[in-house]
Amino acid sequence: MVKSFITVLVSFAILIGGAIYEQIYLKNTFNELHDSFSAINEKIIDENATADDILGLQSLWIEKKEKLHAFIPHNDIKEVDLWVAEAVYYAKDKDFTEARAKISVVIELFEQIPKTFLIKFENIF
Repeated sequence: MVKSFITVLVSFAILIGGAIYEQIYLKNTFNELHDSFSAINEKIIDENATADDILGLQSLWIEKKEKLHAFIPHNDIKEVDLWVAEAVYYAKDKDFTEARAKISVVIELFEQIPKTFLIKFENIF
C-alpha cells in the first residue's frame, strides 16, 4: 500500500514537473523567436533589411523547430515553415513589402501558438 502511494506521488511529481518544464520551454523559445523576427521586421520597415537577414531567421527557425517537434503539433510547425519560406522567397526577390507581410504573420503565430498549450480551462476541454 505504501509503495503504491509513493509510486503515485512520484508519478504525479514527474507529470507536474514535465508540464512546468514544457510551459517554460515553450514560452522562452517562442519569446526568442518573436523577438528575433520582430527585430528583422523593424529593419524591413526602416528599409535596412537584406535577404541574408531573413535567411538568418529561417536558420534560427529550423534550429528551434527540431526541438519543438516534441512539444507542438506538426501542423503548427508546417504552417510556420510555409510562411517563413515565403518570406525568404520574397526577400530573395527584393520584395520586402511582401516579405514583411509574411514575417508579420509568423510573428502573430509565435504569439498564438504558445497560448494553445497554456493550462487554461478552454485548452483542457
